[in-house]
Amino acid sequence: MVTLGLSKMCGRISLENRISRDRGNGDYGTALQRLLSHMASKGYDADLLAQAGQIAYEMHDLRQAGRLWLTSSAEGEHVDRAIEVALGKRRRDPRNTVSQLPRAARLPRVENYHPVARERVVRLGLQESILWKDQNRPKPKPMGRLALAVVGIVGVVAALVALTCFIAGSVALYDSLFG
Repeated sequence: MVTLGLSKMCGRISLENRISRDRGNGDYGTALQRLLSHMASKGYDADLLAQAGQIAYEMHDLRQAGRLWLTSSAEGEHVDRAIEVALGKRRRDPRNTVSQLPRAARLPRVENYHPVARERVVRLGLQESILWKDQNRPKPKPMGRLALAVVGIVGVVAALVALTCFIAGSVALYDSLFG
């Protein structure tokens, strides 16, 4: 079993102990969710992915196990079989397969993967599609303070014009009725 190497305690029980307890109670879904949640905040860890894949495998979810094992340090026939199930019909479109991976399983460079995972990704021809290309996404242009101030001033001026028109119209109506 792969240990999480956590020294911090979550309350009185460490994350590793909670996952072990959940697995012992047969609550694999909670154990997997705890592990995936931890990975989301920690980032890529081939051993944690291997453990998450093992939990999914114990749940008899070969597709999820294969997704998790794809970039992990896990090896074996059952790992290869689960990865084949995960790839399944999606082999023609590797981007679809990669889109199913947890964010923590995607890195900006193939060289950053565990050696076992790197070899597997290259062998399967996923090296281009698996990379996290954050720099290619269009970044939203932040609205500067000056632009925000201008929008605010225009809004105030428009409100004042509307109020002035309302008052002038009210005065004209009052004069026509009572004047």
